[in-house]
Parts: sequence; structure tokens; C-alpha cells
Amino acid sequence: MKIVARDVSKAFRDPRRSVEVSALEAMSLSVRDREFVSILGPSGCGKSTFLYIVAGFIQASGGEVLVDGRPVTGPGRDRGIVFQEYALFPWQTVLGNVMYGLREGDAREREARAREFITKVGLGGFERHYPRELSGGMKQRVALARTLAYDPDILLMDEPFGALDTQTRLLMQEELLRIWEANQKTILFVTHSVDEAVVLSDRIVVMTARPGTVKKSVEVPFGRPRVVEDLMHDVAAMDLRTDLWHLVKAEVLKGGPR
Repeated sequence: MKIVARDVSKAFRDPRRSVEVSALEAMSLSVRDREFVSILGPSGCGKSTFLYIVAGFIQASGGEVLVDGRPVTGPGRDRGIVFQEYALFPWQTVLGNVMYGLREGDAREREARAREFITKVGLGGFERHYPRELSGGMKQRVALARTLAYDPDILLMDEPFGALDTQTRLLMQEELLRIWEANQKTILFVTHSVDEAVVLSDRIVVMTARPGTVKKSVEVPFGRPRVVEDLMHDVAAMDLRTDLWHLVKAEVLKGGPR
């Protein structure tokens, strides 16, 4: 297994009430090499918290996470993360942002690699533009190129398309499918969207309301390569979306008003 989480828990202290709030409890999950797994669940169930524990950004209160059999003790270049907010340097061009994480080779080699991935995400010709000159979808393409350029084994994606309009979101889903099919990275993808999870994933993990744990793991029965438009109208895909929504809805209602 590429990623193994065993009985992961995480509690945060609420300074206003001087109490601990449990975000995750006994969260166990395994992800195979080159598998695309989406994590789906109600707001506040600990999806992003779990992702950041796998990334090594925050430490679990209990349990363990292994990557390639080794305990996660902090961030590593084997794991790349793409956030919902683009996290680009406004003073850097597209090329500068993508080159930022590259450490191997001389300047010309690093620039050539950055340009390669800028082209792969469809931004050829925008190398000298600054983030303020780009649309939201273009900024997210830059963030994706920056992460892919240093070639991590694992992509951790925290609602990367959540802030985009519907049309751009669909285009970015198609782009991610194309890139994943070409590079076959292991991807752990956090989303609120049932539709998005069905379109992208090999497997969908539905989490419970807080404190979050695995409620159900669902295999996605559709082959690859996939076409987003085809799955929008496929009867089996519609049935799967309905089943997943019922699972998520039960947890949303369990969590109370939001």
C-alpha cells in the first residue's frame, strides 16, 4: 500500500471554551499505489485535517500514517499538495511560481522543466504573466503545474476546484483526468461534490460527521479513460451519485444545523 492510516485521531483545543474538540476518531484508510481516492463527507467532518496529517503539516493526536511503509513525521517531497486557494506568489510570474519548488539541475534545466509542465496544463504562452493577470482556473492550473513539476509520488488535493465556476470546474476535472492518466500518480482528493468524486475517482471514501471516521468505502465501477460529459448522463453513474448523496445526507443531518 502507498498510504496506510491506522486509527488516526486528532483533537484541537478550543481556546474560547478551554475544551478539546475531536476532529477525527479512529480514522483508518489504505490507498494503493497509483489509485485515485476521493474523500467525501459533510462540512467539518475532518476531511482536510486528515489530508494535512498525511501531508505532514499537522501531527495526529493518536494512531499513525505510513507512506511507503515509513511513518509520516513531517512534510516530504514524496507528497505534493494542491490547495483550494491557489497559494501563488503574486510577485512571481507563472514561470517563477512553477520553478519555485525545483531544486535539481542548473537554471536552464529547471526552466525547461517548468515550461514543460506549464504547457501540460494548457498555459503555454502565459509564462511571463503574473497571478493578478490570470483567471481563477488559470491560477489553479499554475498551482497544479508547480506541484507536478517536482514529481512527487503522491498528490494531495484539498478541494482544488471548489472556488471555480461550474464551467471552469468541469474543464479542470477533464484536465486532471488527462494528467492523471498520463502520469499515474497516487491521488488523495478531498471534495464536497458527489458529482466530482464519481467523475474522477477509482474509489470514494465517505466520512461520518465529526468526529470523522470512515463510514463506507465505495468502488467506482467505470473504466478509464473517462469523458466527463458521458458520465453526466450515464444511468449507472446517476445511481451511484444518488447512493452516495444518501450516505452523505445522513451524516449532514446527524451533524445538526449548519
